[in-house]
Amino acid sequence: MRTEEVRIHDFARVSHRGTTRLTSTFSLLPFSLSVDQAASDNGRAIKQYRTERIRVQTTDTVDRSYHRPFRTFAKDSGSRRPSHGTEYVSVQRKRQPGLVALLFLAAALRIAACLAWSADLGRDPDAYRGLAERLLDGRGFAAPDGRPTAYRPPLYPILLATVLPAGRWGIATLQIALGTATVAIVVALGRRLGLNRFALLAGAIVALDPLLLRYTPQIMTEVTCTFLSALVLWLTIIVHDRMPRPSANRRATLLLATTLGASFGLAVLSRPTFWAFGMLAGVAWGYEVARDRTRLRNWIGATGCVLLGLGTVVAPWAVRNNIVIGLPVVTTTHGGYTLLLANNLVFWREVVLAPSDTVWGRERLDEWQHSLEEAMAADGIAATDELARDRWMRDQAFDTIRRHPRLFVRSSVHRVTRFWDIVPAGSIPAATRWSVGTFYAVTQALALLALIGIGIRFWRSFKNREPGPEGRRAENGERLAAWVPALLLVIAFTAVHAIYWSDARMRAPCVPVVALLAARACAMVSARRYAKVAP
Repeated sequence: MRTEEVRIHDFARVSHRGTTRLTSTFSLLPFSLSVDQAASDNGRAIKQYRTERIRVQTTDTVDRSYHRPFRTFAKDSGSRRPSHGTEYVSVQRKRQPGLVALLFLAAALRIAACLAWSADLGRDPDAYRGLAERLLDGRGFAAPDGRPTAYRPPLYPILLATVLPAGRWGIATLQIALGTATVAIVVALGRRLGLNRFALLAGAIVALDPLLLRYTPQIMTEVTCTFLSALVLWLTIIVHDRMPRPSANRRATLLLATTLGASFGLAVLSRPTFWAFGMLAGVAWGYEVARDRTRLRNWIGATGCVLLGLGTVVAPWAVRNNIVIGLPVVTTTHGGYTLLLANNLVFWREVVLAPSDTVWGRERLDEWQHSLEEAMAADGIAATDELARDRWMRDQAFDTIRRHPRLFVRSSVHRVTRFWDIVPAGSIPAATRWSVGTFYAVTQALALLALIGIGIRFWRSFKNREPGPEGRRAENGERLAAWVPALLLVIAFTAVHAIYWSDARMRAPCVPVVALLAARACAMVSARRYAKVAP
């Protein structure tokens, strides 16, 4: 037995047989609490509770059913009640064997992936390991010739440099740890979104995701970006949920907002595509600030802390780039290449206009890259001038788009299709193709069903909402608002890769959102079924 102190806020009061029942769902605790308090001696029910402090003695046996999630387990404390509204109630908490088992499963699958594809731990397809080795050697963030570079984002090479002394299995440990932590965060995120027991299903989808398993032993950013994606979404919902609560500790809220900004800074330093999500989320955040003017000071303070955390993480990268390459780049000098790679006539003729399963072969890609180097040399672009090369390739891509707008639209559809493709590209065994295709077909179909449901609820909430603070639909509105960052993340990544180079691995940061939406669809179906059979 142990004693905890928790705060109850925003009670819903229901009078029944002379008793006032106060029900609260704790946003910061893994269980809910129902409190039955006897009416006062003069028979008057308590009309309003804003904040109460409750001393809770906990053991480990709480029921976690989804439709009737928490049975009554609180008792009136009688004469033990102290002054100032403090209650003593006995609460029983259940252990979470499901989550522990899920995390063990996620770790075991990732260990098995590293063993099955152990050769990938020695490869360096995107030159991240080379950057990490040069960091360890004291040569800085540099190209193989020793020239300072900003061609790749810096976070992943820095992480690799911390584990490289342990060799291949140091890298594998990093990847396994990040992948397993992602599953845990997705479960916590699902509970924040009100999925309850279906949050474990969302975590299981992430744990079993073939794309994440396949890229666990590869020295690439997919696993890291997925972890940071889930972390940013989780912190965003925590901060958003705390803003309207008068009882929330202001200092803790500002600290969480700073952590959110720093986490987003790490995300953009691992994959610049997160900047697009940040812009959309910033617009949504501004809308919340404009709507909730009664707590404008809180929103402004939180916004300042988010920007402070973001600037603290990103500013050193921009300052370094300004010093060594002459421009305060906050992304990379790789964007022009990825834009031109997706928008050139060779690719459009050989892949976009070809049958849907056509893959751009390595030989043809090498030939195109060789012709690209010759064209830049003919225009006087030095091979060591990253900024000039980036601008030149970006200009070539935009020129191609302007001259062939219809082909660009068709290629954009092709890129979005590749981004959400359910079947792996290339020659793979038929059994693998069917199993992976089935997994993604089911999860994406469920996610689409959930999106339709959320869209309908958004429309109904917007249509039926009355003006003023009393017109806000507290329960439905807050849960719908909690889904907004996740949906904006998917929109941002899809929109960016409709223009830039795209393939299935680019959607890895969206996997947690797809898993949460699929779990929500299952929760919707289960709730409808329960509603039909419930008395």
